[in-house]
Order: sequence, then C-alpha cells, then structure tokens
Amino acid sequence: MTGTPPTGSTMLPGGSTAQTPLPTGAVAPVVHGDGRGVQVRGIRGPLRLEPFVATRMAVQHVADPAAARAFARPYHRVAERLAQWERRGHLLEDDGPALWVHEYGTPELTVRGLVGVIPLDLLSGSVDEAALVPHEGVEPDQVAELASRMRETHIQPAPILLAHRGTPRLRAILAMVTDQEPLVDGADRAGQIHRLWRVPEQFVTDVQGELAGTRALLADGHHRYAAYLDEARRGDSLATSGLAMLIDQDDTPLALGPIHRFVAGLSLSRLGQVAHAAGLPVTDHLGVRLTDVSPSTIVATDGRRTLTIRLGAAGEHDLPLQVVHQGLLPQLVDEYVDITHHHAAGPAIAQTRHEDGVALLLAPLTLERVLEITDRDGVLPEKSTSFQPKPNPSILLRRLHD
Repeated sequence: MTGTPPTGSTMLPGGSTAQTPLPTGAVAPVVHGDGRGVQVRGIRGPLRLEPFVATRMAVQHVADPAAARAFARPYHRVAERLAQWERRGHLLEDDGPALWVHEYGTPELTVRGLVGVIPLDLLSGSVDEAALVPHEGVEPDQVAELASRMRETHIQPAPILLAHRGTPRLRAILAMVTDQEPLVDGADRAGQIHRLWRVPEQFVTDVQGELAGTRALLADGHHRYAAYLDEARRGDSLATSGLAMLIDQDDTPLALGPIHRFVAGLSLSRLGQVAHAAGLPVTDHLGVRLTDVSPSTIVATDGRRTLTIRLGAAGEHDLPLQVVHQGLLPQLVDEYVDITHHHAAGPAIAQTRHEDGVALLLAPLTLERVLEITDRDGVLPEKSTSFQPKPNPSILLRRLHD
C-alpha cells in the first residue's frame, strides 16, 4: 500500500516521508526523519527556567467543557473569549513575572512541578550536549497545526512536562515555598486537586543555580515543543520561549506506563517467522499470555495464540519497541501500517476479538533507559512512553503579548 497514509497510520523506515521537514521556520531544529517521526533538537545546557507572566484560570473552571470551548475554533476569537472570562473573574493575569510551584493529583498521589519558561535560543548540536532531551519523533502536520494555533491565539495553554532528578538543595528550596499557604487550593471539575505557590523573588536565583547542571527528559508534549521551536524561528514571533513544568523524579515522580500496540492486518504466524529468521527466540502458547511481558520480550497475540519473542544477546541494547518498528514490521507490511495505541493490555487484546490483527504487549521503560537509548539512537518511535499523571490544562497558561 502506497500513497497517502490512512488516518492513524505510521510510516515505516524507508517510507517516502523520510526527508519530510518541519514547516518553514523550523527547518533548523530538524535532525532527521526515518519512520520514527521527524526528530527535533534539544536545548543546549545549562538548563534555564525563567519567570513568566502567568494567567490563572479559576480552579473550579479547569476541565470544564465551557473552558475547552473558549480555546476552540475559530482561533482568532480566542482572545475575545478569554477577555470575557477575565471580566467575569474566571481568569486572572498576574502583574509581573514569576516562577510557580504547581502540585496536582489526588489525595493518594501528588505530583509537584516547577513552572516557568524555557528559552529556545540555544539548540543542541548533538544529543549528548542537550540539557533538554526530546526522545520521540513528531509528525510535521501536527506540529504545523499547533504552531498555527499558537500564532492565532497568542496562547500557550499548558506546559510541556520535563522529568529530571533534582538536587537536595533544590528540593529544600521548594519545600520552603510549599510550607507557606498556597495561593490556589482546590479541585477542578474533573476532581483533580491543584495547589499553586508563587516562588518568592529572592529564591529565583538559587533555583536557577540548582537547575544549571540538570538534564531533563521531555516527558510529554513533543509536538507542542516542536511548535515552540517553529514559532521561535519566525521573525515576528512573540514566542521565543516555551511554557514548561519541571518534575523531580526523586521527589514526586511521574509514573512511566506501557503503551501497547494493535497492528491491523498483521499475521501472527508471519511475525513469528520473521522474528525467528532474525535470530530471535520465539515460543508459542495457546490463549493469551501476559506473564511473559518484560523489558526484554515482545508478547504478541491474536487473541487465540500468543508468541513470546525474546530479544536475547543480539538485542540486549535495543528496546522491544525498536525491534518492532525498525526490525520486524518493515518486513511484514508495506509502506504504511495502521497502529492503534493502548495504555492497558486489556483493550489491545479486546481489539483482536473484533478486528484482524495482532496485539503487541510491551513493558514500561525507566527514565534512565529512555535517556540511555536516546543518547545512542537519538529518537524513539512515537508513543514510546506514557508519563502519568498529567495536569489538566489551563490552570496556569501564558499569553503572548507584544
């Protein structure tokens, strides 16, 4: 199958989009595209997180469908709608720039992040010199859509999420901040709890000093990050920095969950033959077998039989996901492959009962493993990682002013 890919499809290595650049203005950040998506460059160190003028949405309106409509098409009306919300007291813009601490979650699970803006002027020339490290490819069309929306709305509605390992002193500084009464403390319409503190000005220099040696993985928001870079390279852009939340994995960590695949039309028998021909040990079982899912296996099922493919010594440095996308699938399907992603094994397996295809069940990664693979190979396939939980958007947003 060639030509225009169907909705939801993934281009395999060697497909015709291999040299697709990002839109004009973002060509500089592009490293390459090879079926794992187009890779964008990271930000060279030292990592900088700078204060910004925040607009806060009243917590009771966060996750409200009416709030989502305020940001919807036509985008040129967004500023007008937000002005109406401001007059009603639903939005409040600060008088001056600040860094923020944002805690969110449930009574049982809280994540704490430091929110500011990342300057976009110093792009890394290689992965190993990057202080902000993207790890997934992006689709140029989606980047173009997000960049256009940001240009029309003059809004960065939510931060990208960065994961790092902070210093003990940084944690001590933020503990002093959060020992004070929060400026905001409440639950949004979806039940997510939010607390906000403004970082006192006298702490900002110390916070930035503690971040200077850190290396942060871009955990969520690769397409928005690429849109930031695209906009920053426009001569008339107001967006020369991007809204970001930095989360300390040694303090209140994000959980890394798996993302399973359902590959439409794939033959389980042919998958086993190709894996065996590649020198990978394959075992065959009746029924669905989940106990074999591990960091060194690919568990494939059509709902009736299950293959456990072990990477073994030949693949000891590769992720199962890399073997799937770069080793096995290119030999099994034509240029495009229709993949559905699932955050739990159950829905992936259930899809095999209604459609012809194979569910590929994969173990979650660790932060260190992602950084190790990214340092070596530069980019992983899209939807390689699932960092959870994410904050509901728009409690802290950024307007781009002249």
